[in-house]
Amino acid sequence: MDSSSDRIKSTFKNALIYSVASILGKAVGFVMLPVYAHFIRAEGYGIMSMIDVVISVLGLLIGYGIASAMRLYYFQIDSQSRRLVFVSTNVTLMIVLVTVITLPALFFADPIASLAFGKDGLAYYLVLGMFAFMADTTARNAENFILIQQRSVLYTAISLGRLFVGLFLNIYLIVFLEMGISGFLYSNLITATLFSAMTHAYVYYHVGFHFNGADAKKILKFSLPLVPGYMAMFFR
Repeated sequence: MDSSSDRIKSTFKNALIYSVASILGKAVGFVMLPVYAHFIRAEGYGIMSMIDVVISVLGLLIGYGIASAMRLYYFQIDSQSRRLVFVSTNVTLMIVLVTVITLPALFFADPIASLAFGKDGLAYYLVLGMFAFMADTTARNAENFILIQQRSVLYTAISLGRLFVGLFLNIYLIVFLEMGISGFLYSNLITATLFSAMTHAYVYYHVGFHFNGADAKKILKFSLPLVPGYMAMFFR
């Protein structure tokens, strides 16, 4: 009974801690919305929206099953040493997949940007968005290891750090330097790159650098069949 009660208390405690960053992030975004609207304006928001569409397509091609696979298989592995190898393989595989899928899009950034924005000369914005996507996607997957460890305080600290660094850069680049949409994209890129480096350093420090082919096949076997479903939801 005590053990069950402790687990319930721990669950509510962690859920409360996790909620702090999410609630604060939404509150800050709401408060800053008039500021962004004034400096970025309608055209900037249109560019940001189309970048999100392109990035969403890239995310669909990668799929979200890799992150789920880490949480699923980690607890099915009995040996702690094998678990660490699996986590390292999962994180490394995500880096490889994100790179392989995004590089062709970067190479064809000009025609993709022309199609997305309806005019030429905006590929630079798309490239900034795709580099930020690479950093952020790999970092979010690596953060699953922190969730698995139930390090709720550390996870929330990282989330809040990302929030406040991004907010500071947004205010500095958009408001003070008046860089508009470029300031917003540079802010995202710098923030994503910084926290991606920190998160990966944390993960590889604790699990080491390993890559197991059998684990990689297991992860792909789990994640790839989910891609058509994600694509259907996107197009719907």
